[in-house]
Amino acid sequence: MIEALPAIIAAAPEVVYIVLGATHPHVKARHGEAYRVMLETRARQLGVEQHIVFHDRFVGQDELTEFLGATDIYVTPYLNPEQSTSGTLAYALGSGRAVISTPYVYARELLADDRGVLVPWRDAGAIASAVTGLLMDDDRRASLRHRAAAHGRSMHWPAVADQYLASFARAVREHAADAHATFQTQTLASRLRGLPDINVRHLRMLTDDTGLLQHANFCIPRYSEGYCLDDNARALLLMARLEEAGTDPGRTSLASQLFHAALPVVRDFTSPRAWATTLLGIEEYLRAFDGDRRVQEFRALLADRLQDLYRGIATPAWPWFEDRLTYANAQLPHALIVAGARMQRADLLTTGIDALAWLGSVQRASDGYFAPIGTNGFSVKEAEPARFDQQPIEAATMVAACLDAARVTDTPGWNEQARQAFDWFLGQNHLRQWLHDPSTGGCRDGLHADRVNENQGAESTLAFLLALIDMRTLDRLDVSVLLPRS
Repeated sequence: MIEALPAIIAAAPEVVYIVLGATHPHVKARHGEAYRVMLETRARQLGVEQHIVFHDRFVGQDELTEFLGATDIYVTPYLNPEQSTSGTLAYALGSGRAVISTPYVYARELLADDRGVLVPWRDAGAIASAVTGLLMDDDRRASLRHRAAAHGRSMHWPAVADQYLASFARAVREHAADAHATFQTQTLASRLRGLPDINVRHLRMLTDDTGLLQHANFCIPRYSEGYCLDDNARALLLMARLEEAGTDPGRTSLASQLFHAALPVVRDFTSPRAWATTLLGIEEYLRAFDGDRRVQEFRALLADRLQDLYRGIATPAWPWFEDRLTYANAQLPHALIVAGARMQRADLLTTGIDALAWLGSVQRASDGYFAPIGTNGFSVKEAEPARFDQQPIEAATMVAACLDAARVTDTPGWNEQARQAFDWFLGQNHLRQWLHDPSTGGCRDGLHADRVNENQGAESTLAFLLALIDMRTLDRLDVSVLLPRS
């Protein structure tokens, strides 16, 4: 139904689609609001958020009746052919609503003899055509309502007759004051985005007395493959962000000592990604100690190295720092964006923005989804880029880079690019499969052409959680942690 909305809105611009009801408690306990968040995300991507309402709570019979009274068309787009019954479908028919449904057994029985419209399974075009047809044809809609109401009366047991008499009398009285039921609520466009909770349970599962283990079989740690320094560094960054440790004088002093102890070896780094990662760390350090001349000199050295690398490689068709795109690509332009902004160097900032914009263009599928460069060959200059396997770290680094680009340039379009990259974790990808696992708090290791990599390693989980903190901060949402029970 959500997929059908763009076509329906094109024909009936005032239409509003209400998704009524709360997630079942058993489903919510097991999976959280994963499915609802996926639906909301898809609605935003299709641009229909002004026309959809998620009424996210249980409604009793009286309130359900009010909703049906305000409804022009009732839709049950169930996907299970064996759906045994639907109480709301029975209420809708009995209320004399025009009904559209997929052809599960109960709907075929109830909507026979032209009492409603049946559409094929998983066919958004058919739903759009049926809804638009009824909205544009008052006589047809009235005929369906008449037949539905007549059949509905045959379903009532005799004791309900007295209630009908009282209901009719009340309706006559109230009709004079209000001829049509009204409903006011927030559409999806006016609500804060739904984002998953910050849950570090899986990281706790991967952590022992030595540190954070690198790999997992599904969600079970693989001790045989040990630990990775990169993962443990990212884990420290994550926990520092969650704890807001920078406000503690003792930790600030220790962090500063460690920072300066590590700084001398930076001059010998040869990896552009090492330069970029260091520049991003320097940016955080200089937010607290902006007058540190020695650190400023290292920043200028590394920024100039990246800029020289870009000038030696980049062409109008390939505005990039290297002759290939490989891993954690967005960190390279990200580093120049933040360094250029703080140093007030337009050349660095322009390079960073141009390179990030180009990277965003090559990491977008034809249908609009974020599609990071795949690790199975990466992307070589003047060659077709590899599309698989897609890695969580690419989405996370793109989120961070775009959010800083938005902050520095005051251009809201970068925030939208960050959302598209983050939505890749939540099913907005070519498989429409979630990478994030709300039942564990982990993140699956990647996206293949035909399936999700079900292993939940440290790098992928950290990438998701760091990106989630960025997005929750953008939307001014709580960044408290859902901890496991001791």
